[in-house]
Amino acid sequence: MKSNRVCRAALSVLFALSLGCALGAQNISVSPKLIQFPNEGIGTTSNAHSITVWNNQTGSLSISSIAATSPYAQTNNCGTGLAANQQCTINVTFSPSQLQFYSGSLTITDSASNSPQVVALSGNGVIPVSYYPKQILFPNQGIHSTSSPYAVTVTNNESSTVNISSIQVAAPFSQTNSCGTSLASGASCTVTVTFTPTAVQYYSAAVTITDNGSNSPQQFPVSGNGIFPVKYTPVLGGFYFNHQIANTSSTPQTVTITNQQSTMLTFSGMSAPAAYPFSTNCGDGHGGGTLAAGATCSVQVSFDPPGQTAYTGNLLVYESAWGSPITIPLQGTGIAGSPGPSITVTPPTPCIQPSQTEQFGANFIGTSSTPEIGRAHV
Repeated sequence: MKSNRVCRAALSVLFALSLGCALGAQNISVSPKLIQFPNEGIGTTSNAHSITVWNNQTGSLSISSIAATSPYAQTNNCGTGLAANQQCTINVTFSPSQLQFYSGSLTITDSASNSPQVVALSGNGVIPVSYYPKQILFPNQGIHSTSSPYAVTVTNNESSTVNISSIQVAAPFSQTNSCGTSLASGASCTVTVTFTPTAVQYYSAAVTITDNGSNSPQQFPVSGNGIFPVKYTPVLGGFYFNHQIANTSSTPQTVTITNQQSTMLTFSGMSAPAAYPFSTNCGDGHGGGTLAAGATCSVQVSFDPPGQTAYTGNLLVYESAWGSPITIPLQGTGIAGSPGPSITVTPPTPCIQPSQTEQFGANFIGTSSTPEIGRAHV
């Protein structure tokens, strides 16, 4: 009986030893099993992430290779082997070259029975510093006036702070910004651009952001046309009403005014000498009001000389654009005389369709004739 107990004890020890050896062959640990890199700017290299390899076996571990798939890279202090109960470190970095998601792995090949050990790697390649919109096309802007501001959002897509050294743009564009000297990871700031043309011409430039991002400098184009804010006719010479019988009114002459700006034009007054009465559909019709962007209105000017002499003056239109007031020279001479015969036709602007007949009347003024009625046929 005693010998049987001894045999059973010996067998138990042998079984435990063999089980321990079998288990020990599996006891190599790798941590972590997964690394998810933060967004990384293309053309840059991330901070290193560490992986710990621990040999839990009672015997030494032989390491034949440690390799990472591109664009991941590794360095390590593991060498070709690891003593029992010792550990080493593998440092992995991420260097994306394209705007895309990358999935890869780190593989450790060794003498453990669970070889190879694989650590999953993933990360996104991003534009380090991005901006939107990509360009600014300003609407036509009146010279010597400043446009409405346009905003561009700048975002740091990297996993580390971006240091900004300058933000610049050439005249006649100007900028203000909320970016300061640095932009934290994932943060955004705003660059606000305005346009103040000084000449009638096309302008183009670029806003340049200089920083330590790998895609520095970031540049986005800006452009716009400098124009005369208000177009009007006649441009030169004004109106010459020739000789007009005193105390009679001439045929009206028309001044047209067009707001070429992208913003509303505001009228603040209109004036002319008493000999030149006028009426207008601009603004409120009394020298005030507004004219919408791109819209046109008119001023009707007549000559009604109170005496037999020459009259000169200007029609002045005061408005909010550069170059105000609009100045239209006026001249004419009042003479003696009586109005001659005239004729009025009704309807004044008949429209006759093909194969139709239109009746009209003619009224002679300044003669003894009676009104006449006629017909026209097309």
